[in-house]
Amino acid sequence: MSCNKLYKKCEDFFDLISVEYRTDQVNEIIDHTFSFLNDEIDGSRIREDHIIAEEIELQLKELWELIPIDERNSNNNLCDYYDDLMEFISDLIDHSLLKLNDDDISEEYLMMDALEEEREEN
Repeated sequence: MSCNKLYKKCEDFFDLISVEYRTDQVNEIIDHTFSFLNDEIDGSRIREDHIIAEEIELQLKELWELIPIDERNSNNNLCDYYDDLMEFISDLIDHSLLKLNDDDISEEYLMMDALEEEREEN
């Protein structure tokens, strides 16, 4: 996964939040999100892609609940971007989990092939 791309999308989303709704809680979530992604980008931490995406998804859902409904309803750009961002994250999670499953399946086939070869030799 490209953490840089996710970082940029989150940054663009956060820029759409009106200053008047930037409470301490909202700013704390934004800071945590950037810090979390920066740890991945600079290699301080290395996590599975779906774990990164799931963490960001949780942060964004929590932030979304802090934005007043009036703002969500009146700011179409914010609402649309949120929906697009959540869809992007959902796709990242699905892709990452599929890749993990494919890797597991490939590993199983390799083990089965090795066992078959061993049987053939004996």
